[in-house]
Amino acid sequence: MTRQRRIHKNTQQWSGMIVLLLATVLIIGCSNNVTHLTFKNSGEAITECEKFLATVKRQNKTSIQNVAKTINEWRELSDSTLACIYRDTIPARQEASLTAYESIKDSLHNSLVNIVESKSRSYLDLFYLREQTARYSKDKEMVAMAEKARPFFASLDSLPINTEGGKNGVLQRYRQFLRYAAKQDVHSLNDMLDYLRAEHMHFTAFLNILSDIQGESTLDITRMTEQCCLNISKAVSKKELMEQDVMIYLAMRTNMRVIRNALVAQKNLRSGKIKDKAMLHAHVWMLIQPFVTLDEIEMALLSENEKKEMMRLAESMTTDIERTAKQLKLKKGSLQELPTVFIKSFISSL
Repeated sequence: MTRQRRIHKNTQQWSGMIVLLLATVLIIGCSNNVTHLTFKNSGEAITECEKFLATVKRQNKTSIQNVAKTINEWRELSDSTLACIYRDTIPARQEASLTAYESIKDSLHNSLVNIVESKSRSYLDLFYLREQTARYSKDKEMVAMAEKARPFFASLDSLPINTEGGKNGVLQRYRQFLRYAAKQDVHSLNDMLDYLRAEHMHFTAFLNILSDIQGESTLDITRMTEQCCLNISKAVSKKELMEQDVMIYLAMRTNMRVIRNALVAQKNLRSGKIKDKAMLHAHVWMLIQPFVTLDEIEMALLSENEKKEMMRLAESMTTDIERTAKQLKLKKGSLQELPTVFIKSFISSL
């Protein structure tokens, strides 16, 4: 996939998701760094994978902690195995080894899914699994860069928030800002930070009036925001911005926005103000989003306070979602298995 296609695909999603694709080079480097096991040949590697699978199948531990531990161990073994297989210069032998590896991986996924299905899972389980298996949490360079960026994000909460004119005033100013920003090129780190600072003020004001915009489309805001992030990505391709800086700042921006979204959704749902069916569905998605859409880089860059906020959200998720399901006249308990479904989906994507 070309760089242009990767960027285009990413901007079709919530703008912060551009981070993963901008980080391709760094991801490859990290993947090589976590490979600690060595094998003489691919046959030895496949044998080790078979032993690992057999051990997992014999397990009777069903805790999410054990699932996370197993995933992390498999990833290290998997990285080492694939590295060994791709070093094989005989095509037929390489193909046979890859076929055997894929079969083992599929069986492992099935075994882990069976373990997950053996008991009811919660959003706390889902968050624990995703946070504990985030590959880049031990990347010292990435963690150091994130710590350097944290004061900037901490400073955003001290910015003035203008809600003058209520819903109409907030939306008008937000749209005017985005229309202007979407036409501007980004040439430096300071340009990007200026955009993120101004965007945060408008976004926070927008969240304050979110419960008042029922039935009104804000897709244009999403599109213009995507264009602004695309402008940032163009600065990377022009070498006006460091790819690592963009990755870190946009990942941390995504974390802040998605968690704030969820907290506001929780507040609005509990207030009983949301009556519009489409808005109820949107609020449920906003509530769930932090647990399913953050990628491994974003998970690794969560601050300690953000982790605590997500745990508090997770503890009350079932109650909040069931209350909303009742408003939507869904069958009682029909959404209780969502955490299990999300965990299974995550395992299948490994």
